[in-house]
Parts: sequence; C-alpha cells; structure tokens
Amino acid sequence: MKITANIDCTAAEARELLGLPAVKTVQDEWMRKVAEQMNENVQNFSAEELQKKWISGASGGADWMNAILSGFAQGTTARK
Repeated sequence: MKITANIDCTAAEARELLGLPAVKTVQDEWMRKVAEQMNENVQNFSAEELQKKWISGASGGADWMNAILSGFAQGTTARK
C-alpha cells in the first residue's frame, strides 16, 4: 500500500509541524556580528598585503606543479 500526502505550507509552518527550532533570530544575530567584524577590519585592509600572502602561497603550489609536469615529461622521454 502506498499513501501520498501533499502539504501546502510555508517554511516556517513546516518547521513548526516537524518540531524544528526557529533559527531566524540566531541567523540575524550572527549576520549582525559578521557585518560588525567586517566593518572593524575594513580599516586594516591592505591590497598589497593580501597580494603578498597570495603570491607567497602560490609559489609552493607552482613548484609542486612544475615537479609533477617534469615527472610527466621525464616519463615520456624514457619511453622513447
């Protein structure tokens, strides 16, 4: 036997029906704190410092990629 029930309700009504907690107030508070932190840190933002961090991190990745590509190239020349 198969029974199908269609329930037409809003998300808030579905949460209440299933006994799930209302998280809207928690989300609002969290977003307020995130926005507050972002506004405090905007004065400390430096595009130059961000670029230095990205470049220093990318060099390790580039070395790793070069090593892999060199390994592939050596493997193809060894087969010839």
